[in-house]
Amino acid sequence: MPTQVTFFSAGINTYSLCIGLAALVGGVLALWQARGSVEALSRRLTGVLIIAISTMIAGRAGYVLLHADYFSQHLAEIVSSASPGLWEHAAIIGGCAGWWIAKRVRQPVTATTLVITASLVGIGASLGCIPNGCAYGREVFWTDGWVWALRADWPDAYTLNNPRLPTQVFMIAWLLVCLLPLMINRLRHVQRPLPLVPVWVALFACGDFIIQFLRAPSAPVFAGLSGAQCADVVLFAASMLNLILVKIRLPILRH
Repeated sequence: MPTQVTFFSAGINTYSLCIGLAALVGGVLALWQARGSVEALSRRLTGVLIIAISTMIAGRAGYVLLHADYFSQHLAEIVSSASPGLWEHAAIIGGCAGWWIAKRVRQPVTATTLVITASLVGIGASLGCIPNGCAYGREVFWTDGWVWALRADWPDAYTLNNPRLPTQVFMIAWLLVCLLPLMINRLRHVQRPLPLVPVWVALFACGDFIIQFLRAPSAPVFAGLSGAQCADVVLFAASMLNLILVKIRLPILRH
């Protein structure tokens, strides 16, 4: 069963709590950047809401589609906290779409804020997955050599504790690496800053593609790759195409 934290007699799933807190920090950061002007604050708040709604809808829709067999028999849980979950790849697509929409309706949120928030939410989701047994690593044995030293006795989706690779921690570490382009852009000698959003998406896709090999087998599998890895390939290709379009200065998805 999903682990819960109790507040005022109400149970809140730790996965949802971690994501919510991370998203709240990102939202506060976005609003802090718009301080000093009521109009700017209002526009920024609208932009944040657009991105948040788009991300949640896309992420949840993707999660439901991935587990269509289960949700076809439990329709009430699609919008219930009894079965929390987001598909991170769909959530990234939804977040980017919401960011683009916010820019089009002149309610922009900076790329810096989007990248930081996405990283924080990913870190929060990874932390929430540890007690809930989601995104868990493959089981290891004492005969596996040095890999055995990386083990963590954490639960899987069936709440069984066995020595497994702590892939949730690997993802947290990689999300911190994904913030390097932001730090590079902060260097004073960088005259042409990196387009943060497509670079972040490309980095995430590369890291997740490798980490998926360390996770327990998941269905469906296409051409030897998991569904998540196929999504990583799509995200990486889309981000590279975006970077190419920006490079040749086509007015499509420019940042």
